[in-house]
Amino acid sequence: MILIKSLKQKLLNLKNDEENNNQAGRNSRFFFILILLLLSTFVACQSEEIPILTNSTSPSFTNSPLPTTTEEPNDQVEGITYLNEEILINGRNNNIHILTIDLSINNIKVVPYLSFDRIYGFETLSEMVFKNDAYAGITSGFFYMYGRPSGLVVNNGSLLSAGTGRFNSLIITKDHAYFETINTVIYVKTNSSEILTIDTINAPIEGAIQSALYNQYYGKTDRLDFPHTVIHLLDNTIMSIIKTDGPYDIPEEGVILCFRNLPAYTMLNQYDQLTLNIEPNFDFTINAYECSLMIVKDGINVAPDYDPWIGTLNQYDPRTCVGIDDSGKLVFIVVDGRQGEYSSGVTGKELADLCIDYGLLNVAMLDGGASAEMIVNKQIVNSLSYNQEERPLAGGFLIIVD
Repeated sequence: MILIKSLKQKLLNLKNDEENNNQAGRNSRFFFILILLLLSTFVACQSEEIPILTNSTSPSFTNSPLPTTTEEPNDQVEGITYLNEEILINGRNNNIHILTIDLSINNIKVVPYLSFDRIYGFETLSEMVFKNDAYAGITSGFFYMYGRPSGLVVNNGSLLSAGTGRFNSLIITKDHAYFETINTVIYVKTNSSEILTIDTINAPIEGAIQSALYNQYYGKTDRLDFPHTVIHLLDNTIMSIIKTDGPYDIPEEGVILCFRNLPAYTMLNQYDQLTLNIEPNFDFTINAYECSLMIVKDGINVAPDYDPWIGTLNQYDPRTCVGIDDSGKLVFIVVDGRQGEYSSGVTGKELADLCIDYGLLNVAMLDGGASAEMIVNKQIVNSLSYNQEERPLAGGFLIIVD
């Protein structure tokens, strides 16, 4: 279209220039230049790539190795049930995705996963599912800047992040799940029975926090840029005691204990024994994750108007939650939202009522909005609310089938 307009303008200019010439000369030049312009246009079109436009509306998933589907996934696994329903909630259409897991089936495992298997970082949920060969994946909870978890994370018995004691954590054993408020306590006992409190694990020493334990999940260094004392502890034996003014490398074996100000009266030497205590202590069969507020307790709707991590719960938004039904099965629910007549989204109270209707006795909120996502049998089954694109996440729940 632009090419035709340009050609017409050139011809019009040429015609105006020729008004003072005789008719024969004008016509001769006019047609001669017209032929030259057409030839040059033809050559340009042959040498330049012209994009092909299509009417395809298939969603494109940036950095996603997984396809989407509008059908129920094939090859469902015994003990895992996926259900997609379109229902009316207070006169509004909503699309609901429900994944029910029977933890009593021995070959099924539900684990909280952190992106890149580290405290910091972001990946798409499909990348997490793909590289861990998981059967399914669901958005998990909440994170601080750069991807640090907001609370308790236990992966196969290993404590990755401390429980805050503020919210209920989902505790997943080898055959069942339950909710419990966990406040992690860490301390070491010296040979002289002195107790040294460790304020946190795999988190910055800042504000009121004066000490921390770091392991390989935290990264290459302790990331501390101020004077502090570092104790390298291996099998309850002090391997070294170092004072440093900047970041200290985390060793491949053991852990490091970092103190902003180690008490002056504390007398420690290399090869002394320190007994490290972490309470509660989880065995290798336990996985755990700290959620946000409960919206259903003992079958009763207790959804508040406001959640400290989510904000207001009175808007129609995409939602994610996790619960335990009346038969003891673990249930993840994703409600699509912000998509007009397809699915409006729900409030917190509407989500709680929905969970009760599906037989859930206890339910906690997870991250929703543009992060709300569910993958089953390596297919994205819900409709992502932001341009049909996956949002990079700091972690998720993975369902592993051995």
